[in-house]
Amino acid sequence: MGEARLDRVDMHDRRASFAIGIFWPDLLGEGLGSKATRLVLGFAFDQLKLHRVSLRVIAYNERPIRCYQKCGFKIEGSEREAWFVNGRWHDDIIMGLLESEYTSTLSNK
Repeated sequence: MGEARLDRVDMHDRRASFAIGIFWPDLLGEGLGSKATRLVLGFAFDQLKLHRVSLRVIAYNERPIRCYQKCGFKIEGSEREAWFVNGRWHDDIIMGLLESEYTSTLSNK
């Protein structure tokens, strides 16, 4: 079905990287990505007390970019031509969410 996880958890700097994958195309567009992202972010900020969660996503993958923005992530920059897919180079978008932004996202719901 899929997975959502925190990688490279660093308790000293209170940060981690987020990754998610929905492996069944029939499940795309059902809101599962947003729900899973919010669950992992709740664990990251409420339980682990992290300060920052970041992620990287290939630039043409617009659906997850919208999902991440909906969940509070901000685009922080890009790594140009970092992915070679189907004979073409693509940028890697770098996104991040800070604890204070997560908290304000919750209060706006």
